[in-house]
Amino acid sequence: MTGALLVVLSSPSHLRAADKPPAVVVTPLLTTVTTASGQPIILPRGRARLIVSTYVIAPGARLPVHRHLYPRYAYVLDGQLRVTEIKTHRKFDYKKGDFVAEMIGAEHFGENTGDIPLRLLVIDLVPKNVSNNSRP
Repeated sequence: MTGALLVVLSSPSHLRAADKPPAVVVTPLLTTVTTASGQPIILPRGRARLIVSTYVIAPGARLPVHRHLYPRYAYVLDGQLRVTEIKTHRKFDYKKGDFVAEMIGAEHFGENTGDIPLRLLVIDLVPKNVSNNSRP
């Protein structure tokens, strides 16, 4: 009996099933009800437009001061991002793999503080026919 059990447990089909990676792996990146600066996330009313973009920012480059009127989310694909809020001078640092719920209505700028290109996947949710960036 022990010999039969040993044969079953060491058979290739048994080992393959145990070594097989799962077919689907879900890894939550962020669950939040507030932006990075602590504001509540409020979606636009009525029909919304979804805009998905990629940004590539050279080492040392800085975006102009701006603010978002509606929710904006960013996923850091590669590199290092620093976001500085103008009014409070608070700095928020992000690295590859971080997901950011950006501040709404607050003037800020982003910059690449690393030595490789910063790559972002940016998601905007705005009312139809409206841009999400505003400059002072």
